[in-house]
Order: sequence, then structure tokens, then C-alpha cells
Amino acid sequence: MRRYSTIDEAIERINRAIDALEADIREWNVVKSTLFRQKSGKDSGEGDSLHSEFDSFLHRSIQVRENLRAFRSLFDTISLN
Repeated sequence: MRRYSTIDEAIERINRAIDALEADIREWNVVKSTLFRQKSGKDSGEGDSLHSEFDSFLHRSIQVRENLRAFRSLFDTISLN
């Protein structure tokens, strides 16, 4: 039988996931800005589509991070009796 995670373990796992998402978001923002700085003026149709995909991906990643933060905040209201 699997053991249950403690609240502290659960919070630590959530914090690690948030940290990983923040690192990924920073890296993808750098990639996006580098890519589009170099591609400015080249094949705008393809560039616009790729730019839109990056924006969509980053937006979803930010939403996941915010949802994890909201989930983590639920633990603030838990009291151990």
C-alpha cells in the first residue's frame, strides 16, 4: 500500500512544480525574444503564426503556474488537529 504524503511534502512538490514552470517561462521568453528579434522582416506570415504559438504556450504555462499557486494557498487554511 502506498503511503500518504504529508502536507509539508505536498507543499514542497507544488513549490518545485511552480519553480520549474517559472524557469521554463523565463527560458521560453528568452527564446521567443531572440528568435523574433532575428526573424524580424522575414516571412511575416510564418513568423506571425509561430509568434502566436509561443504566446499561446506561454499564456497556458502562466495559467498553470497561477493555478498551482492558488492550489498551494489552500494549504494555508488547513489546520492540523
